[in-house]
Amino acid sequence: MLKIYDKKIKGYVLKNVTELDLTELKDKPKKVWKNFWKGVKAIGDYCFSDNNLLLYIDISKKVKYIGEGAFFNCRSLKDIDIPDSVEYIGPYAFKNCVALEKITLPKKLKKLKKYTFFNCVSLKTLKGESLSNFEEGACAGCTNLEKMDFQKKSYIAGYCAFAGCNKISDIYVTKVRDFEKNNSQTSQEESINAETKNNINKEIDSKNLLAEAEQE
Repeated sequence: MLKIYDKKIKGYVLKNVTELDLTELKDKPKKVWKNFWKGVKAIGDYCFSDNNLLLYIDISKKVKYIGEGAFFNCRSLKDIDIPDSVEYIGPYAFKNCVALEKITLPKKLKKLKKYTFFNCVSLKTLKGESLSNFEEGACAGCTNLEKMDFQKKSYIAGYCAFAGCNKISDIYVTKVRDFEKNNSQTSQEESINAETKNNINKEIDSKNLLAEAEQE
């Protein structure tokens, strides 16, 4: 485990937390965990990736940044408490967190980067007060996702953002964009309701997208 001071954020970036680190921290008192998070304002790229001992994590309320793939392939992670202080969550952050069942996103978070929750097959509920923008494959492969609890009435969705999410019954999309080709080019300006969502997925080769993402 490393803590590297970053002048830009005026705090530490947490990096390379291994299974050995978690074994040493297991069953330790709150004082030890408090020291673990002391001064940390960012969770670095792939910080906890491939860590199968991680079942639950309570992120410090001073953390503002969660890097790319921070919890990638943490297959035992069932619950995570993300504080409202977090303003950015990187792509692939929770990809392949197959045990994760529900998550409440920070109030300030407006966008899910590409493949953030890709293949989170146990995820049933996703909550976010300000979330309205989903990049490519953001929730693709979340085959058990049933409820998206947001205050926003409409969303902007990238290519195959919800591919394979056939259990969702209450999504409403106002614009569909291809973020890879042109972030400012709107490919559809029409409203799409829940009834026609499945037709969108049929028009796209979802299986190819999922296969490609697995290889990344």
